Amino acid sequence: MSDDKPPMQATPASTLEQHIMDPRVAKSEAEWWASREIERLRADRRERIATACLAALLANSNYEGPSGPFVECAHDAVLLADALIARLDKEAKP
Repeated sequence: MSDDKPPMQATPASTLEQHIMDPRVAKSEAEWWASREIERLRADRRERIATACLAALLANSNYEGPSGPFVECAHDAVLLADALIARLDKEAKP
């Protein structure tokens, strides 16, 4: 057949994510839903990782911050969670 079309390449995931997450880009109802779901899942992941970091820090009986064990520990857990998420995201993207 002479009317064969060349194979199409899939849009890279990072491009799709940028499109879906950019509020300035017109979207279908399904894309708006996907955007909200991605935001919800990211927030849930951050909360779970921060909770795990907090539990690990509190389990360390030697941990004591200047503001007391829990306040300092909770703050450090969020910082650790954010650093871990940044590293996971960096490793996941080509």
